[in-house]
Amino acid sequence: MTPAEATHRQAELALLSQAMLATTINPEKIDRIRPEDFSDERHKFIWRAISEEIRDGGSDCPSLVAVDRLRRAGDLEIAGGAEYIESFASWSSTRIIASFDKAAEAVLECSRLRRISTIAKEVAFSADGFGSSSALSGLKIALDAIDQNKETKVRPALHALTHNLEDAFRSGVRTATPLDRRIALTPGRMYIIGGRPGHGKTTLTLQIVLHMLTHNPDATALFASCEMTEVELALKALCCLDGRDFITPLRAGAGVDLVQMATVTQSPILERLFVKPCRSIDEVCADAHRLHRSQPLQCVVVDYLSAFSAPAGTVSETRSREVGAVSRECKALAQRLDCVVIAASQLNRASKAQTKPALIHLRDSGEIEQDSDGVMLLHRPDHDDDDDATAQLLIAKNRWGELGALDLVPDLANHRFGWSAKRHD
Repeated sequence: MTPAEATHRQAELALLSQAMLATTINPEKIDRIRPEDFSDERHKFIWRAISEEIRDGGSDCPSLVAVDRLRRAGDLEIAGGAEYIESFASWSSTRIIASFDKAAEAVLECSRLRRISTIAKEVAFSADGFGSSSALSGLKIALDAIDQNKETKVRPALHALTHNLEDAFRSGVRTATPLDRRIALTPGRMYIIGGRPGHGKTTLTLQIVLHMLTHNPDATALFASCEMTEVELALKALCCLDGRDFITPLRAGAGVDLVQMATVTQSPILERLFVKPCRSIDEVCADAHRLHRSQPLQCVVVDYLSAFSAPAGTVSETRSREVGAVSRECKALAQRLDCVVIAASQLNRASKAQTKPALIHLRDSGEIEQDSDGVMLLHRPDHDDDDDATAQLLIAKNRWGELGALDLVPDLANHRFGWSAKRHD
């Protein structure tokens, strides 16, 4: 046991002893401390039993009452057993222990230090290779967040409507497409673009990002792909921007000069699009933070969710839980960097191509739908008959707006879609 762990244990033992020996306990003091503030799993269950006794109207909670509550809840053994809980009286009689208030403060401070330690390790891991100054900067942000959370109060709804109301519905990042009217892509939020394999979800996602960069001259974006190399992504972006197919001539051994000429023309946009082939969401977050420190990112793309590994340290019993962890990390990244995060997601093949996709068809995890602020599903009913026939972008979830659909005109020979202003509700 390290000195820090010993200190935390002593603080918890002192508080639990004081709580079980006290003849009267103030409920407000109990509410200040949560089970999560204890490091010992046994103590979490014991504190929950004490808290429930006081909240149910009890004035105190001696060890016998705590044991009885734990036994009825089926948690007695995991809390250490009756003998362990009753030993608190003899433990306190052989020591001079702090008052309840001082013991409570010690437990809260130990809890705060553990959170700081955990965050520091996470920051150091994500910033590995980017210098100690970057890690310290990330740690400072995290510390500020802890201090703010410590002072968080439950406020009436009136307060929310009279303070900083403008932050709730900021304007979205301009794309100069019908998306601006139907589902504005707002910083701090995560959006999903779902599609069946081969229907063009990567193409559409990349095209939306290029629209952002085109119409926001100072914007930068990071595009992380699990399937394409840097050169392949860059070529796809060039085709979309220029409206020409450069890939087919290159495959035939020609077209290098055309690519170089088009690259010069489109360089003001391409130099602000960072591409990263990988399958680790931790790597994406680390690179996003590094880029954001030099120039704030407008958008981060993860293509596609179910192909990325969960954050380090995540324990996932099922594939659904693992994909859910990736989804939550994407949402957290949007909030931390205050940028738009767009994540592509595959749809289940089980749904027939002629059937309009729905939220239930998002592959691997229902948490994708829960975490996202907006979900757009690419629907191409005639895909098997004609690659360039018809397409729709179905707005299946829009947390702050209407649902509906947008008509698209596939132009996949040139790696893009055409936008139609026709409205479907």
